[in-house]
Amino acid sequence: MGGGPKQYQITVDPTQLRAYNLTLKQVFDAVSSNNSNAGGSYLPAGEYALIVRGLGLIQSMQDIENIVVAAQKGTPVRVRDIATVGVGPGLRLGKLGRDHEDDLVQGIVLMRRGENPGKVIEGVKAKVLSQGIGAEIQRPLARVVIGGLVSSTVLTLLVLPAVYALFARRHRVERGAPASAAEG
Repeated sequence: MGGGPKQYQITVDPTQLRAYNLTLKQVFDAVSSNNSNAGGSYLPAGEYALIVRGLGLIQSMQDIENIVVAAQKGTPVRVRDIATVGVGPGLRLGKLGRDHEDDLVQGIVLMRRGENPGKVIEGVKAKVLSQGIGAEIQRPLARVVIGGLVSSTVLTLLVLPAVYALFARRHRVERGAPASAAEG
């Protein structure tokens, strides 16, 4: 759990590219075409559906190194001839921080309908803490949002009309009109 995303990285040597008269686009296209993922829709199976897809062929760094970028005079030029392949950190697309901590991990737990929220939260705590990671699990945002919606609904439907009626009645009395005349 946690940690930055890892990805395969190809570091192309510009000198070797020139020596083989190749471009970065050719390298990119060769790697992309050798690792295509394909969607195949789904197969209905009763109440469920089985998703059909073709996964890319690349399984290791050696697979990437053996990809043929071009052939020159019948000799294949592979990725390993023009680049080094390694595993490194992926680009971070976002960052989470709170207070003075600027690198936190966040997760969202979805609970099935009818489950006991207390048991689910305790199960999540046990799982997270069993990973050897310190964790703080906060109360679900949904409870906060629902509480806000309930209080704003009560305010809108009960409190505001009562305050309005009180001020309207006082305003009518001050203008000399009887309070009951407006009610009829």
